[in-house]
Amino acid sequence: MAHVNHCRWMALDDEGGNIVGVGNRFFLAAPFFLALVFCNVSIDTLAGVPGLVEKGPYHRSFVIGIYSFALLNCVVCYSKVGPVIRRGGIYYAFFMLFVVSTALSGTTDGMARAFLYFVGAYVVCLTAVAAYRDDFPSFVSALSIFGAVFVLLNLMFVHYFPDRAIDDNLNRWIGMTSASNGLGVTAMIAVWASVMRLLSGPRLTVKLLNVIVISGAFVCLHGADSKMATVISGALVAAVPVFKWLTISWRVSPVNATLICMGVTLPFIILHYVVNVDISLSQMFFSAIGRDSTFTGRTSIWVAGLEIVAANPVWGVGFQETVVHKGVEIGHFHNGYLDLAVRGGVVGLSLLLMVVVLAIIRTLRIYRHDSYLGLGLLSLLMMILIHNLTEGSFGKGLTTIWLLFTFVHLIAASSGCASLKQDPFVHEEDMIVSDLQRIA
Repeated sequence: MAHVNHCRWMALDDEGGNIVGVGNRFFLAAPFFLALVFCNVSIDTLAGVPGLVEKGPYHRSFVIGIYSFALLNCVVCYSKVGPVIRRGGIYYAFFMLFVVSTALSGTTDGMARAFLYFVGAYVVCLTAVAAYRDDFPSFVSALSIFGAVFVLLNLMFVHYFPDRAIDDNLNRWIGMTSASNGLGVTAMIAVWASVMRLLSGPRLTVKLLNVIVISGAFVCLHGADSKMATVISGALVAAVPVFKWLTISWRVSPVNATLICMGVTLPFIILHYVVNVDISLSQMFFSAIGRDSTFTGRTSIWVAGLEIVAANPVWGVGFQETVVHKGVEIGHFHNGYLDLAVRGGVVGLSLLLMVVVLAIIRTLRIYRHDSYLGLGLLSLLMMILIHNLTEGSFGKGLTTIWLLFTFVHLIAASSGCASLKQDPFVHEEDMIVSDLQRIA
């Protein structure tokens, strides 16, 4: 029977070898992190910077390389990837939705590309889940390093190449990405990984480095003026440690801990209202999430989206790159749920909600046995769901948010037996008792 090495948080077999060794893990997870690089670096932004890169056919070649690498991993390491594939479940219904939507809409404009991106994102996540499903702390460490590197590179890029890294029209940073929202998502992911690493990192130097990364990420968020990402990042910094402290140290139930974390913010809201008595509650709400009463122009797009859904309620209009409504081309609807309803109809939205509900149920079950994995998946899932209220990334294939959403669902569905995973939140005395019981 497998047992746990409490010091290294790794699953070990009877001979003491890693179930997924360091070399295998690096090989399996490489396509996932290469895909994150693809999502967070824009060739168009880098093009023209002396000594960096020139415009060319790098985009397609890089994507083909990532997919080929991921498929090779699936073949070579099928013994690790196979169980994850069998747990894919409802995602295969998404594949059929793309096919049926294409057939019914009668158009292939951009849909083949969207389908390949969607399938590719799934294959890439298969290998990452196979690498980290029994060693989630290593995934957090890897993603925190990724986030730290990208925060540093974006800060340097803004400093040395402001003509390429700052959108002069909007006076917002875009860094190495293609848009300010992309930089905001990158910084938000860095905050999540660093907060989770702070909760488990045993060394003071590691904690200090993660605090520095969080500070740098908030500088990027401020420069990008990405309000929703900033709000979510602030909530992660405030709520995740409090939630962990309540549930682990004080044994408060997850539901009550969630209510307490929400209540912690009320005094700040009341104080803000008392200090600014001329501001209405509605104005204060929109200001808190970085929007105005029209959600910075999004409401008109949402109305157009609802009209399209009403005209095409069942299967939607298809997953082409742009949707034409009253002579106006709309690329995305600034709401992930509405966007999927427009393109996939009620069928697509229902599939998404089923995936979300399944992921929540599974993460709550995991939390009972592995609080670190459960808290990490639950906080990451909540971050993604909230972010899609004003941005759209569901079903978008190779985007950072969709990759992480797919990863959360698959790792929640395929996580191994709780006995194979070490919970970094377990008290030291509990670990000693567990060791003594195993020896006896």
